[in-house]
Amino acid sequence: MLMRSLAILFIVLMAVPCSKTYPALGLSNNAVHRPVPYSLANGRNATVPFRLLNGNIILAARIDDGMEADYVFDTGLPASGIFLFAGSHPAVSGLSTEQKYCRTFSLPGVTFKNVRLRRTGIQLGMDAVGIIGPDLLGSCIVEIDFIESVIRLHEPELWKPEEQAQELPLYFIDRSPFIEVDVSLDGVNELSTICVVDLGSAGYLQLQSTDKNELAPVGRSVSGYIGTGIEGKMYGQWGRAPSVRLGRWQLTDVLCAFSFEKPHPGLEDRIFGNLGNGVLSKFNIVFDYRNRRAYFEPNAVFDVPTSFPWPSGMILRETVSGEMEVMEVFTNTSAAQFGIRVSDVITTVSGIPVDSESQAEMRRHISQSDGFVELGIRRGKQTLNIVIEATSPVPSTVPSKD
Repeated sequence: MLMRSLAILFIVLMAVPCSKTYPALGLSNNAVHRPVPYSLANGRNATVPFRLLNGNIILAARIDDGMEADYVFDTGLPASGIFLFAGSHPAVSGLSTEQKYCRTFSLPGVTFKNVRLRRTGIQLGMDAVGIIGPDLLGSCIVEIDFIESVIRLHEPELWKPEEQAQELPLYFIDRSPFIEVDVSLDGVNELSTICVVDLGSAGYLQLQSTDKNELAPVGRSVSGYIGTGIEGKMYGQWGRAPSVRLGRWQLTDVLCAFSFEKPHPGLEDRIFGNLGNGVLSKFNIVFDYRNRRAYFEPNAVFDVPTSFPWPSGMILRETVSGEMEVMEVFTNTSAAQFGIRVSDVITTVSGIPVDSESQAEMRRHISQSDGFVELGIRRGKQTLNIVIEATSPVPSTVPSKD
């Protein structure tokens, strides 16, 4: 979705005729995946490097004979083709605003032909010029390796799954891939949900229902911003799910966002979800669109505990210059208590310039400091030093072993 609005998903679901049933929830659809013509440079496979920026997968690509530019890869976007942000098309190839298709869209080792172009007013606050929709890579076998930071593309006839990988049925709703996920919010009972596998989301697990009692998290929770969808910012509640199961693989103490927005009429009694990169990055994932299946295999960080991604209640965004800007501040958190404001720019953490290390390292410095941490802040023309308490608004529900 980048984090997509699930309300849009609900509208899409109601518009899809019935033919294939989801066993867990009794939903059905007859969504058809339409392959995009492509050619692999060596005829067998391709390795496409990516980088994670603010939790989003960024790919370098080229339209026609234009310059190389960055695009966000988003399997949760409810439409096909390439989405170009407002004002970006002259920079990528001199495209006219009326042009609806490009001749070629090229990634390292692979070229796609006659790709649909769309325009959007979405702005992500990063250097990416557009979004790669969910079905562009679906003509190949698509392997996502978060440890190596690469996407491997394979010719379907030449690829076989790893024996230890868990095969899961893959369902398509308006071109986006969904899987069944079992979630426990009380540590005992499981809810069967249908979740979009959303590589465009920087979040963890997001669930939506109109019944707050049905999705009541255990332990401490906090209300506030949970993501940005096509319709704008979304607000809800953050908590933890003691158990999230994908086939035979079970994750524990998973961060979860709960949304209670009114869904489309007729779906008031449904629970839907969104799996973002906070969860997906714990797996090597393979998409086999043609055969409607996906394979999940735990990677080296599968057992690493998940911490709240926004330390002390600050939602941070990496700026073009490598600094960290405060996008949101949760109420009743350390950041709010000690005077951090929206639009503050963090320039140093405990005296260390934020552009000297990765953003992930800087976030760890803030969240794992012993007690308090000093932040260098630029607020307009002011330069401030603010000391805040390093706490998690949504602490783990697992008892400490210390």
